[in-house]
Amino acid sequence: MLPVASAEAQSHEDDQFDFESTTVVDTNTDAVVVDADAQAIVAGTAGSGGGSGCWLDPVTNIGEIFVDSFEEQLSNPNLFPFLLWCGKQMRGLVWLDMSGGNPVDAVDPETIAMHLRDEIPVPSVEIGVNPDRGLVGLESWFWLEGYDGSPIEDSTDAFGQLVEVEARVKEYEWSFGDGDTIAAKTPGRSYPHRSQIRHVYERSSAGLPSGFPVEVKFVFDVRYRVDGGGWIEIPGISRVAEASYRVRESQAVIQQ
Repeated sequence: MLPVASAEAQSHEDDQFDFESTTVVDTNTDAVVVDADAQAIVAGTAGSGGGSGCWLDPVTNIGEIFVDSFEEQLSNPNLFPFLLWCGKQMRGLVWLDMSGGNPVDAVDPETIAMHLRDEIPVPSVEIGVNPDRGLVGLESWFWLEGYDGSPIEDSTDAFGQLVEVEARVKEYEWSFGDGDTIAAKTPGRSYPHRSQIRHVYERSSAGLPSGFPVEVKFVFDVRYRVDGGGWIEIPGISRVAEASYRVRESQAVIQQ
């Protein structure tokens, strides 16, 4: 759960954390422990979403295996553990004194939003199809299973302000493996309903052991807001579902 980090890693400039009062760094085999009695400031965060900023994630459960290692810190009711992230790399465990209020109020809300966006809980999606095996010249119906296209939301208030992130599907980009593609606004409808996502194959999948590689990329528009304020757009994300689809060809045989 917790990475092994060095004292040098915590003092790096690209960590971009500056403590206004004396900071004590103690290195052990489990993590770097930083005890600070003043406000921790995040400087130079990636306001444009470039991913080079640093932020702190609260640790809600430190785990029984680490209790003995952090006995001294856990005995102090004012110390709380945070995971230090820079870009997409976890740099270590940080303990902050919360007796003077939230020490991470200065974290850039957009940096928090970008982090939530990258971790947004997109459901596990599979491609449904009817018939199970296609036939050249006849329609095959496709749809997504496990996601109905509803907006996906995530939020955190661990940084002294409520940051909410919402992802909405902009479009579904289907590729049927035979060179044809379509863009749709719907995830399709499952059989026996007639799906809006339909495709007619002009040739069989002979020569492709697993069949045609069918792929759908669903592209999300993402926005965030702070403390119930106005929504702010940030760069979107996309997810991909894949399947293999066999298509056979029916041929008439004339017997004499």
